[in-house]
Amino acid sequence: FGIAICCLDGISGLILNLILLHSRWKTARAENLYRVPIYVSAIQGGLLCIVLIVFCPCHIFRDGTFIIAFFNPLSPVLPKTLCDVILVIAVVLATMMWTLIPAIGVLQLFALSRFLWNNAKRIVIAFLFTAICVILIAVRA
Repeated sequence: FGIAICCLDGISGLILNLILLHSRWKTARAENLYRVPIYVSAIQGGLLCIVLIVFCPCHIFRDGTFIIAFFNPLSPVLPKTLCDVILVIAVVLATMMWTLIPAIGVLQLFALSRFLWNNAKRIVIAFLFTAICVILIAVRA
């Protein structure tokens, strides 16, 4: 029963992220600086929802330790190597949630302040921390 709820949660999240991407793609009224984090968040959320559908994560707190257990209903069907690759991708995507928040906050700061940088330079500076974190996580995983 829990696996079905987790899969339905992933499917509904994936549908909502696809609707967000489609609506933002059709509407070009938003400033370019705000469109990038919306796209990045929607794509990351959609990929994380796909991982939710394939692996059903369970968060466990025990003795001050945070553990994420993945229950894979497709493990009898998928090869072990593919399951391991998907698990590494899931850990990177789950960690990216925490690294995307500062990037979006920095972009909002840039949009509200009077920096003389162009939008491309603002986006690169805002997502630099996120890129470094993703590289470090991918190398260590």
